[in-house]
Amino acid sequence: MKESKYLDYLGIDNKNVFRNKIKEFLNNKSLDFFPMCIIKKMLIFLLYLPKKLLDNHRKNVFIKFYRKHSPEVKKLLDILGDETSKETIISQINYFSTFDGVSEIDFLHKHNLYEKHLKLLDNNEYFPEGIIHLSENEVLVDCGGFTGDTIESFVHKTNNKFSHIFSFEIDKINFEKLIQTTKKLGISSDKISCYLKGVYSRDKKLTVDFKGIGSSLSTDSNGNDVDVVSLDSFMSEDVKNKITYIKMDIEGTELEGLKGAQEIIKKYKPKLAICIYHRPSDFWEIPFYIRSLRPDYKLYIRQHSISRTGTICYAI
Repeated sequence: MKESKYLDYLGIDNKNVFRNKIKEFLNNKSLDFFPMCIIKKMLIFLLYLPKKLLDNHRKNVFIKFYRKHSPEVKKLLDILGDETSKETIISQINYFSTFDGVSEIDFLHKHNLYEKHLKLLDNNEYFPEGIIHLSENEVLVDCGGFTGDTIESFVHKTNNKFSHIFSFEIDKINFEKLIQTTKKLGISSDKISCYLKGVYSRDKKLTVDFKGIGSSLSTDSNGNDVDVVSLDSFMSEDVKNKITYIKMDIEGTELEGLKGAQEIIKKYKPKLAICIYHRPSDFWEIPFYIRSLRPDYKLYIRQHSISRTGTICYAI
């Protein structure tokens, strides 16, 4: 669920537009006869009221959504592999449903949730201990390579002993940084393949709104056309049976990416690490879909950020 949806609800396109409106307000010569204290109060009101309306609307949307889908949440809890996974899901749903728009750390302290969230926090993103075990024959498919942060962690975790890395990244700026990261790590060119492409359910062109960390699909004509591929069609047959680990952090299209890798998953059962925080329904839709492909997967949920992001489903 995108922030812009709620900003549009208030008639505010983004933060910069709102700041510009405030500047226009302050530069209005007709305000010169007002005492500065009154202007400050008016400014505070203009800043506070839209934000309060935005936060309340967001909170109500999430509360109604999760109440409506409580059967799915209950079903999800029944198939998770340990208590930490169950506590993590409940904790994050509560977080989404009650977040009041203040700083996330302040919010957790305000509701006496900080210590609880801290206990659930796992600092080994994509490689949690006791869940992900790596060998010297790992073939990692890194979907959403970003600037190479996962690759860097993977190389360190394996002590640079692995078979191959395939990395997919759609943002040209991020892709260039990713290439620089692989060079800095000294990865041999025959052990890594990087593609300026996205991962999806089928091969096609999509429009993407590039926002650095948070690139997303867009219907805006000002977006950028990018190539996306399905892993099933893109990977050669002699590579598919060697893939041991698929990671996906692809800004809300993880379910589509999994659909494009269903042949690999069904036939070879690689380890999976799939982000499930981009869309509210991902909490259950992604685990359910993984189980539909291979009922013998064990599913775990881990939280890797103190914020509302960083929730990952692991399938082993």
